[in-house]
Amino acid sequence: MGIYNIPDQEYRDMSGLSQSMAKRLLVSGKAFLAPRPQQSEAFKIGSLIDQMVLTPETVGDNFVIPPDYANCTGNVTATGARSTSKNTAYVKERMSEFAREHAGKQFISKEEWSTCAAIAESVKAKGFYQKFMDDPTGRTQVAFDGLLNGVRCKGLADGLTSSLLFDLKTTRDATIKAFRSSFFKFGYGFQLRYYLDLLNQNGMDIPLDQCYIIAAPKGVEPVDVTVYRIPVEWMEKAKDDIDVALERYKRYRQHAFNVGFDEGADWVWLNQDQMEVQLNV
Repeated sequence: MGIYNIPDQEYRDMSGLSQSMAKRLLVSGKAFLAPRPQQSEAFKIGSLIDQMVLTPETVGDNFVIPPDYANCTGNVTATGARSTSKNTAYVKERMSEFAREHAGKQFISKEEWSTCAAIAESVKAKGFYQKFMDDPTGRTQVAFDGLLNGVRCKGLADGLTSSLLFDLKTTRDATIKAFRSSFFKFGYGFQLRYYLDLLNQNGMDIPLDQCYIIAAPKGVEPVDVTVYRIPVEWMEKAKDDIDVALERYKRYRQHAFNVGFDEGADWVWLNQDQMEVQLNV
């Protein structure tokens, strides 16, 4: 059990059940076992904004803007005619070389970079964030682990001080109505309460009414960042979901070969002996 300032990859390599995996168990056993989806374009944009705000020193290690080879003088067709196409042999060869030189980094366009930078600056301009940065106890991208209901769990908070916890979310719409919908659809309360309980286990006495989400809209002008303080009753409800998810995880660990499905409170597992086992959660 502890709190760590470590790179993102080291956090991912830590043992423990993450909140994102725990949430899958609220859907079904199959959802828990399903492979992680490939990162979408929206995820890439959100990740860049997060790093620009929270860990700007890591941006250059993870993102790069490829040169515009299509508009280089060397870009010609097979007949030697000048071209601006991205599909010529010249562009493909240059891009292959560039990809080898920057292996492991995500490519981003100049336009996407400018958009992300504008959103990041809008987040940093908020009074809430400036006050957070002025707090000597404030830290970003903090990893931690501990036991919840007897299960080894881990978390990675976007930002916390000795008295509050926040998460940064990029969204299409940061208005109140849209935020309420996203909050329950994507389990934001589950995530915050999961982190809060782990932090409290590590000696950080953060109250339920001091959990926030910074909602940063993308694709809208001007950027209107909103900071939401999460109601205590929403945080209390999330605890019930966490307890259900952790109990299901313990059942999964006990009956390792899960090809089951969710029928409300009933679960069907397939155990090592290839026999169906009916369990009530």
